[in-house]
Amino acid sequence: MNYTNQINYAINYEIASAERMSGEYMLINFDTGTYFSATDFGADIITLIAEKVDRNSWETILLKSWNLESSVDLEAQINDFLESLILHNLIYKIDNFDYADCKLPEDLNRQNFAFSPLKVYEDMSDLLMVDPIHDTSLKGWPDIETNN
Repeated sequence: MNYTNQINYAINYEIASAERMSGEYMLINFDTGTYFSATDFGADIITLIAEKVDRNSWETILLKSWNLESSVDLEAQINDFLESLILHNLIYKIDNFDYADCKLPEDLNRQNFAFSPLKVYEDMSDLLMVDPIHDTSLKGWPDIETNN
């Protein structure tokens, strides 16, 4: 299925950091201290966003990279994943795109299609929200200064 006039996105680097390592994308939202993990298909979607690939080209790139037939309904899964990224303020809409094509990294086995949802972790948010230079007590890191 060919979709036209799809919305393009960019990673919100003003408040987030994103890095792909060994087929997994790790993202951190520094406003909330929440961190995220995207693997397999999700990591490839974030790669397409990071590379500012035209949204209209994603299906072709993903089907080819994962050796899938076009009968597979990717659009609903892609949109659900994008909604998760938007919900956590990790991406935002852009008007322009830079590229119509992209070669995805060869850091994972794309033989078996797997669509994993965005994993959300809040267990370290208190630690990630602390500025280790300015918010520590006179004892130093990791003692947090309290204003009592």
